[in-house]
Amino acid sequence: MTDILPADRLARRITAHRSAHDADEVRVRVTDSVTSAYRTGYDGAVSRRGGTHRTVVVSVRTGSHWSTELSDGAAPPLPHPPPTDAAGRVSACLLDPATGQPCPEVVDAEYAETSSEVTVLDAGGLTRWDHTHRRLRHWVGGAGGQHLEGAVTWGDRLPDPLVPREERLGLLAVRDAGPGPRGTMPVLLRPAVALHLVNLLASMVNGTNVLGGMRALRGRVGRRIAAPAVTVVDDGRLDGPYGSLVDDEGVPTARNVLLESGVLRGFLHSRATAAAFGCPPNGCAVRSQPDGPIGPAVRGFALLPGGGGGAGASGGSDGVDELRALLGTGFEAVAVCRPAVRTNGGRKIRLELFGWHVRAGERDRPVGPVTLEVGLFGWLRTVAACGPTLHHSAVFRGLAAPAVLLSEGSVG
Repeated sequence: MTDILPADRLARRITAHRSAHDADEVRVRVTDSVTSAYRTGYDGAVSRRGGTHRTVVVSVRTGSHWSTELSDGAAPPLPHPPPTDAAGRVSACLLDPATGQPCPEVVDAEYAETSSEVTVLDAGGLTRWDHTHRRLRHWVGGAGGQHLEGAVTWGDRLPDPLVPREERLGLLAVRDAGPGPRGTMPVLLRPAVALHLVNLLASMVNGTNVLGGMRALRGRVGRRIAAPAVTVVDDGRLDGPYGSLVDDEGVPTARNVLLESGVLRGFLHSRATAAAFGCPPNGCAVRSQPDGPIGPAVRGFALLPGGGGGAGASGGSDGVDELRALLGTGFEAVAVCRPAVRTNGGRKIRLELFGWHVRAGERDRPVGPVTLEVGLFGWLRTVAACGPTLHHSAVFRGLAAPAVLLSEGSVG
């Protein structure tokens, strides 16, 4: 537990203490966050909860050796985000966009806002920046009594207020879905579905996993392993919601291009995995728990939008209308009812989905649950186009993806 001091004073005190004990270099990052969440249900009453949190990361170099310590606890008193229209935003989630009346299928809704102040002290001096993370989500009744969660997450700029309603309409439309199509066909993945594949991709290019079960990838650097529409980066710089000047080993973060137009360029590295590969570390080391080990992990991992020349800005909120036209006849996956699992000895990925049968570029009928199976690496080679809008995940920390059009997938 850290002392409740202003962040800059705390950072200077830690630096002075470490330097007095013969440390050659000290880097301190203090993150103070305050969260306010507003929740409502059928009765229309809005409840509020909130709290503060402080995380301190201290990286120390002695000679050529770096060590990192992480601690967390309560933050000093901070002003809560102003509740200007928070109650209105969360209440609006319960309204039917067409009638403006309460929608009985929507079970619950929540609006959360987290404001963070980050202070970094290193050899270059003191740096401070702020960022705000907001999320609006809701739950609706799903087939078989399940609940599907629709979420919209964004950074410093509030989105169009219609976006959450559009997401909800997509989920409600598949609530009473019927039997789906079967066979190999083109598949359109909405961002919330594409993120499940991107999450597995992030683990595949993790340096630790490449040294283990994904060893064959090591010899593929510089070679094409995906379609030209696929460009993937991990950006740990200051402009991301989980950005930082340095990683948890004190290595400066950067924009790392992992796949470029389908060509494998590299992996997520800590100092240890980089040494095993004979390359410099790239600022991707993360300590996920205060007493846990450090290893490579994502900070701002994204399948970039716009690849393949598919959807333009006119294609709806995520370019899905234009991608659907490119799809022709096939399956549009809207929501996941069971997370991705690896099958067939780990060579396949299977998802259970709700969505739409599409005929001649138009939605024909809602279907689901439907099983989609794609190759662990094979789906990367079938990416025909990506939508123009990047959606940040509310489920997978530090991941983002657009809508994705696959030229084929096994549906049934």
